[in-house]
Amino acid sequence: MDDHTHTDVLIVGAGMAGLMAAHSLAQQHVHVLVVEKNKRVGGRLATAAINGGLADTGAQFITVRNPQFRTFMERWLDEGLVFEWAQGWSDGSLTSARRLTAIRGMPCAAGWSNLAESLAAGWISAWIRRSPPSP
Repeated sequence: MDDHTHTDVLIVGAGMAGLMAAHSLAQQHVHVLVVEKNKRVGGRLATAAINGGLADTGAQFITVRNPQFRTFMERWLDEGLVFEWAQGWSDGSLTSARRLTAIRGMPCAAGWSNLAESLAAGWISAWIRRSPPSP
């Protein structure tokens, strides 16, 4: 990394919040620099390969409560990155069959690391800089 980098906004951490913030700012033509201390992007969006399969070791699913975030999830559904696992949960009443449908559980089809890497590569890869390794 150069000794001097000029940017409008510096985002520390390439987890879901950092990647989404960078994407939203970039859409407004703001120059963004994302720095990440780890060797991979994603934060809690972590997946491990275990015995030939995949296991999410961070978040297992994401609930969609925000209309703006819902537009991203709908796009990821169309792209096959996530799939719908639930359309809400019971309201806790034993007498009511009503379900709370505003919250949708969305696990990731190929593991959450895949989604984080897709976000970084497809939207803001030019702005991601990894910090140098610790001595």
